[in-house]
Amino acid sequence: MKKNTATKWIVFAFNRTTNAAKTGDAAQITASVYIDGGGANAVDDTNPAELGHGYYIFDITAAECNGDLVVIDPVSSTADIQVIGVPGAAWTNTLAADLAAVDGVVDSILVDTGTTLDAAIAGIPTVAEFEARSLVAADYTVVADLPAAGATQASVDAIKVVVDDILVDTAAIDITAIDAKVDLILADTDELQTDLVDGGRVDLVLDAILLDTGTTLDGKMNVLDGKADDILEDTSTTLDAAITALQENVTDILADTDELQTDWTADGRLDVILDIAAAAGAIDAAAVADAVWDEAMSEHVVAGSAGEALSAAGVAGDPMTAIIPGAYGVGSAGKKLGDMAAEISAILVDTSTTLDGKINVIDGIVDAILVDTGTNIPAAVSAVQADTTDILEDTGTEIPAAIAGLSIPGAAPSAASVADAVWDEVISSGHAVGNSAAVKLMAAAAGLATSVAGLGAVTCNVTVTIDSVPLQDCDVWITSDEAGTTVVAGTLQTNSSGIATFFLDVGTYYVWQQKDGYNFTNPDTLVVT
Repeated sequence: MKKNTATKWIVFAFNRTTNAAKTGDAAQITASVYIDGGGANAVDDTNPAELGHGYYIFDITAAECNGDLVVIDPVSSTADIQVIGVPGAAWTNTLAADLAAVDGVVDSILVDTGTTLDAAIAGIPTVAEFEARSLVAADYTVVADLPAAGATQASVDAIKVVVDDILVDTAAIDITAIDAKVDLILADTDELQTDLVDGGRVDLVLDAILLDTGTTLDGKMNVLDGKADDILEDTSTTLDAAITALQENVTDILADTDELQTDWTADGRLDVILDIAAAAGAIDAAAVADAVWDEAMSEHVVAGSAGEALSAAGVAGDPMTAIIPGAYGVGSAGKKLGDMAAEISAILVDTSTTLDGKINVIDGIVDAILVDTGTNIPAAVSAVQADTTDILEDTGTEIPAAIAGLSIPGAAPSAASVADAVWDEVISSGHAVGNSAAVKLMAAAAGLATSVAGLGAVTCNVTVTIDSVPLQDCDVWITSDEAGTTVVAGTLQTNSSGIATFFLDVGTYYVWQQKDGYNFTNPDTLVVT
């Protein structure tokens, strides 16, 4: 290997378990070089070219061999594959430069002596001439260091002069150093012959591998060919048939994709179709919301579904289905109705009467009063109610006692007709007054556990304005705590005058307001007296 001169380096890859040569592994083989005992340098030629039979070759740059001793360390990323350099290390030399120097010196000698090698060599007798001794005796002179039938003295003298000049001119050349390098080269090649079997001859190494495995390359190729034939026979196919089947499958796939390009817009390209749909606003959020909230719940009663839960909540929210007295809090409609029922039961027990009997007595008294006074039922009932209230307050008596003391002849409407009139009255017309029973019943009929507007005795109007201008359709609700966790009334929406009407008991409350596009400072304090 010439120092600092680009060259090539052969490596050999084999399976360390089977010792079989590894082919087709070029992409997994890399190498590093170590110059004069220094650190590893990755070879610029990332992967070698494959020569065959496990041999690969790297291109080595001048810089990668710029040293006296260069070691190559090839490796493979494939499992169980060993790669070695052929050789593993090399001493570099400058023999070419030394020879060039010698050549220059010889040229100088020839110039200095005015001779040429051809002329000098021409004066030397041939072997045949020496053996034949046929040259003219006068042309030769026997000298001590030449055979008796030696060459002519002139020729010998000429050669001697040339040799002397060569020795003088080459005295500066370190022949000993050149000889030492030659010895090192020979030692390295001797190591290869010692370290590798068969003197390092690659052809003999390969032959040994094949011999050890009991195979030949031809045998291996035949085995592979036989296995391929077995596969085709077992599958009842031929390569031609298999290729034809694949071609048919490809044709079917192309036909299917051609249908997509024909049936769908944009040649069936999903990305383009989605872009078109997005640009056209194919999905309208408002339309979806309308469809969801306008859907009839009766069509969605699947067990566990949101539709079933909403339907069940609507039924469960009807206060008319709740059992009274039940466990109702103080001030609630359920509590008041329960207390009323208990009081009526107590009155009936105290008077040893029944509700039907008392109604019949009242009915007779009322009839008599109407006949005697020439009045009608509404006026009479109002007068009786007022008088009765005053009497009860002044005398501290109860209704049964007061009724027992009355003796008013005449006829009155039957209990049945009064009951019919009461229960058949349309409470939504003319009875939505304040916190009346009609209002409470209408709220209950709407499926509310308590009236949305509240069940208190005091009418409270909450007015919402923005810059002194009434704000319509503003959401308003009332809580009993400043944190807003306990809602006691609402949510209501303000009318065109910006008013929302609530019915609250005496106490301190907190008013909350909300409408899109407006900012409010919540809550406002409301004191009911």
